[in-house]
Amino acid sequence: MQKRGQATIFIILGLLILIVSGVIYYTLSYIKETNIEKEALKKQLPSQIEPIGKFIDECLYSTSIAGTYLIAVKGGYYNTPISYIDTESIDIAYYSFKGKDVSPTLTQIENNLGEFIKEALPLCLQNFSKFESFKITPGALTPDVKINNENINIDIKYPIKIEKDNAYYEINTFSTIVPLRLGYLHSVAKEVVKREIKESGYVPITYLKRTGLDVSLTDYKEDILIYSLTDEESSINDIPFTLIFANKFQEEK
Repeated sequence: MQKRGQATIFIILGLLILIVSGVIYYTLSYIKETNIEKEALKKQLPSQIEPIGKFIDECLYSTSIAGTYLIAVKGGYYNTPISYIDTESIDIAYYSFKGKDVSPTLTQIENNLGEFIKEALPLCLQNFSKFESFKITPGALTPDVKINNENINIDIKYPIKIEKDNAYYEINTFSTIVPLRLGYLHSVAKEVVKREIKESGYVPITYLKRTGLDVSLTDYKEDILIYSLTDEESSINDIPFTLIFANKFQEEK
């Protein structure tokens, strides 16, 4: 069990390196009737600026996916968790610590994903350098993230002023849906914490088998257990979507 769990974590951390480097921005493929195309249809932008709107939609979609994968392997955090295991590759958040629930709320995870999008989206847009014939002036970026059981709704206020040949345009809002079940994985993790705290040292194996998730457990130390919850139903481009967190058991008296 321990070797298998460690191998799973190393695979996920390898994936994380790809995500952070930005490779995922350009490797995600889009099929007909994707969220991006639907958003473009809803906007009904003038033909002159439609490529700009679609480019922003694509960056928002890929950035949101990259951010969701990233925060999931850190237990729901983009920034350093309050309580965590410091590994060589990544900080893994504690969800329970000596009998206390220290797991993040969905609101906290939404805020962390929003922070990632706020920082990463401009990097993906690259100052709109591919649209040299336009004068493009972006305003302040304000993300609004809602994590559901089956997906994640992301809306951003991002006023973009566009000028070309004495014609002026402005786009103010963008939206996308991330088809990853972070909300469900979080609910499973919270139930695990609840059951472990109720009976110290107890691992709810029977419950975990009923979740439909691929669960890996790693004995990090004698009193620390690392959970990896992988959801095969919401992987993108065959990249497994995994929530990783750690529980530190209370010492027996």
